[in-house]
Amino acid sequence: MWDQPSHVFPKPPPLPSPPPLPSPVPPSVVPARPSTGPSVVPSTEPLLQCGREQPSVGRRRRAPSGLLGVTGGQDAVRQRWPWAALLGERGTSGDQRWFCGAVLVGQRALVTAAHCVVGRQPVQLLVRLGEYDLSTTADGRTQDLAASELLVHPRYAARPGQPHSPLHDLAIVRLRRPALLGPHVQPVCLPAAGQPAGALTGQPVSLAGWGLTEFAGSRSDVLQEAELRVVAPESCEAAYRQLPTFGTEFPAGLTDSVLCATGGGGGGELARDACRGDSGGPLVRRLADGSYQLVGVVSAGVGCGNPEFPGLYTRISAHIDWILQNI
Repeated sequence: MWDQPSHVFPKPPPLPSPPPLPSPVPPSVVPARPSTGPSVVPSTEPLLQCGREQPSVGRRRRAPSGLLGVTGGQDAVRQRWPWAALLGERGTSGDQRWFCGAVLVGQRALVTAAHCVVGRQPVQLLVRLGEYDLSTTADGRTQDLAASELLVHPRYAARPGQPHSPLHDLAIVRLRRPALLGPHVQPVCLPAAGQPAGALTGQPVSLAGWGLTEFAGSRSDVLQEAELRVVAPESCEAAYRQLPTFGTEFPAGLTDSVLCATGGGGGGELARDACRGDSGGPLVRRLADGSYQLVGVVSAGVGCGNPEFPGLYTRISAHIDWILQNI
């Protein structure tokens, strides 16, 4: 995301078309089923409850010197993010090329940003679960799973002359086979429907990803996390209205489909923020019972760590009925 500092529309880097992965059934991009009833949030998975930080299984490994972030972030506590996933493609030489994040919400389903998957076929995609440090295999076993279907939110659409839009920037990735749940692979909890757009204003939230550490910078091999706070919708929209293209890109305003968050910044320092490569990754809040609830997925922003513009996230509670109808 964040191709230019003055541009709010995300676009993953183009990658060469990889050879098809073997598939026992023809995969397809399917239209989403419409929501027909009230949301019922699942509370458990076969092994452990959703959104639970797992017990530590070893010492936390530090990133190589100089790698800091998610912009302004730090090395993640590994057992805190068992729902964080990587979304990518297999290269012609057999290596993996990761371009976005995703979030496990069930044994066979993840959510991510729509702009990460639009124009791609399921057979191209690879999901990695249980990852922490991309530079080593000594940090535990990972799962590389193929996608069977992609569902893009029906209200997601590119604006004229632009490849992507931050509004309703949400998609579901269905897996060909279920994930194996364990200490490093667990689904996150989902919110209930009907939460007002400003209900979380001022609350602390946490972000994680393997994206760039700064605009036009390098990626981190180690999963990074950052603590942010939710910004009031009216304050966030006022900031983005400074952009000359706001009326074209957001004809109805930011709408309640968007959640804004930022961390720190000011005095010439970068704010804690997502950056390119973090798109589709999780923004969570910790509940009173110690579980973690998904409140947003990384969508867009102006540059990376720009203190004048909060990051834009797809608000999960505004789309929860659609999610539950389709996972």
